[in-house]
Amino acid sequence: MQFRLSKFCTRYQLGRSHESVFVGNLNFQTTEADLTALFQSFGQVGHIHILTDRETGRACGFAFVQMPNDAEAAKAIAALDGKEMGAATSR
Repeated sequence: MQFRLSKFCTRYQLGRSHESVFVGNLNFQTTEADLTALFQSFGQVGHIHILTDRETGRACGFAFVQMPNDAEAAKAIAALDGKEMGAATSR
């Protein structure tokens, strides 16, 4: 299985720009701690939001990772797109 990384959008929070990186095709068992560990090597990680199904509570297989620094987010995308994470591979 692969996961996919791409720049989703720039958000503004408290007057600071935050880059939200879309992470798709995730293993359903992926946790916030897993994503934090993966992205921290590229810079500061803000909020991580793993989307879940409202009725079942099961992960939907994608997440958003907020990084306060646009350059660090771009480095993470360039380095991780197409790479394996545990039982998954990014694309």
